[in-house]
Amino acid sequence: MAVELSDAKVNYVPSKPLKSGKRLTLIIINEYANFNAANGACKTLKGNGIDCVAYHVKP
Repeated sequence: MAVELSDAKVNYVPSKPLKSGKRLTLIIINEYANFNAANGACKTLKGNGIDCVAYHVKP
């Protein structure tokens, strides 16, 4: 496991139902001070072969 994930804080955010009735779940791993910090962590994860997308979630 990547060091960045060893002490990860994980949050699950369910979506509103889609027209099909299905729901999606956004999985948020860790919180960062800003987008640049999150993007930097993502780049490190990608360098270790782990898919990652940095995304700003408004509260």
